[in-house]
Amino acid sequence: MNEMELNILTPEKRFFNGKVSELVIKGEGGYMGILPGHTPLVMAMIPHVATLKIDNESKQIFISTGLLSLANDKIDIVCEACEWPKDIDKIRAEKSKERAEERLKEKKDNLDMKRAQYSLIRALARLQIAE
Repeated sequence: MNEMELNILTPEKRFFNGKVSELVIKGEGGYMGILPGHTPLVMAMIPHVATLKIDNESKQIFISTGLLSLANDKIDIVCEACEWPKDIDKIRAEKSKERAEERLKEKKDNLDMKRAQYSLIRALARLQIAE
């Protein structure tokens, strides 16, 4: 089976280092699938639920904003946060969602609105896969 080496780093730790046969991630342009032999690429990622195929089994993870670099079947992801579904604090994510929705109702300056939008996107992605 063709595989790629995937390395995911957060400021706190090495989240994942192993072989995957497929990776589905999300950038500003939407979701994108990466298979072995993909052309080299560097892209910014937005908060989303990513899918990794490990040993023919699909696993989902939450990935916050970050950068992805791909060359020669080696993928490096550096992101603000990354979590397995079992590690997501559902109550915290729900509170974050509520705070973001309140801030969006206030309609302050553009920077605050953008931050609130990203907070809402992060919270919704976490809640989507939280166990």
